[in-house]
Amino acid sequence: MRPVALLLVIAALGCGRTSGLPFEDQTPGGVFCGPGTHLYGSECLPDGPGTSGGAGSGSGGSGGFGGSGGGMRDMASGNDGGNQGGPATGDMAVPPIGDRAVAWQIDPAHSGGQPNTRLRPPLVRLWSYDAGGPISYPLVSDGRVFVPSGGGGSYIAALDSVTGARLWGPIALGGSYNQAASAAYDVALARLFVQNANGMVEALDPATGTSFWTEQLSAFEVGAITAQGGLLFVPGDWSTTVLDGKSGAMRWNGGFSGTPNAPALTPSAVYTCAIGGYVGANDPATGARVWTHAGGGDGGGGCFTVVGAGHVYFADWADAPVVLDANIGSVVGSFPGAEPPAIDGKHAYFLVGPNLQLTGPPPCHLLPSTDVTHCARCVRCSRRPPACARWPPPATLPRKLPTA
Repeated sequence: MRPVALLLVIAALGCGRTSGLPFEDQTPGGVFCGPGTHLYGSECLPDGPGTSGGAGSGSGGSGGFGGSGGGMRDMASGNDGGNQGGPATGDMAVPPIGDRAVAWQIDPAHSGGQPNTRLRPPLVRLWSYDAGGPISYPLVSDGRVFVPSGGGGSYIAALDSVTGARLWGPIALGGSYNQAASAAYDVALARLFVQNANGMVEALDPATGTSFWTEQLSAFEVGAITAQGGLLFVPGDWSTTVLDGKSGAMRWNGGFSGTPNAPALTPSAVYTCAIGGYVGANDPATGARVWTHAGGGDGGGGCFTVVGAGHVYFADWADAPVVLDANIGSVVGSFPGAEPPAIDGKHAYFLVGPNLQLTGPPPCHLLPSTDVTHCARCVRCSRRPPACARWPPPATLPRKLPTA
């Protein structure tokens, strides 16, 4: 089998990034949120732990899943729930994930956004790691990179995020297939979860790799596990099983499940899907159904739910992609391509064939030099259009803005 290497890259910080821009933290009343604060609804609140920027990483996927980084939004409310925390999912409050990567597509909502990490090209390779087999998607947390891999079974290893040195592992997780392991990290518990290719789930100490408990749930791995607030969400053959992260005991079973798929989480809901256009939202703590979007198809195959900016993005191999309201499940539109999008702040990124499409407010450096429409967003950016140089007049500013 051809080895697959995991590469970690970083870049210089700057104001010219194209999404998750700091100058977009502005209240409806026009007040800019300054350093050390963030926008929550219509208020500027102090930053919590873990909101500073940092390096991210990414790698290709297994069974349609791959990618990593940091940052999360409570998509049902439209607030950055993963960056300043949110209400309890299970028995524990949901703390901010900061610049961690804790699930497939970065965060439990699978938004693919990393709003608190400022990356700017050119990127420079720091180190590489040869896992000796396929890698599903790496996780990044608290100075460690967790690498789930496959090849004659499933494996997990932990690396130092700065040097790439192996801290522990690779630990053999068992399994009779070459498929890479699935992994999730729960910030509330500070616990790592893995699932091998044969569906066995295990809880590990992230510092040492020591096992806390194991549970055999299905005959094979059917997607990417997701953890949040002390609960672990495991996609199954026909439904999603939710385990207590501390003990491994089953809390509830329900929702939908395709093969493969990954339950998407906000602090207030878990979103699951099944082939044929079926999407459901459940209370993550109790399993109570919030809403269901009923499709018209049937059969087997994979699907995905990505949650961002108050919307659920759903697609499977048999149905046209749709965008649903995260609160009530009504159809509000569609999106191009058939790949999972990335949602970062006000921007959405869609991969359509070889092309990447961006929707949302244009980045500062792409604005025409005479465009003053977006000056409020770009006033702190060194690449703002010349027409914004003296905008807004001092009398209209609620307070002095920091320079970029």
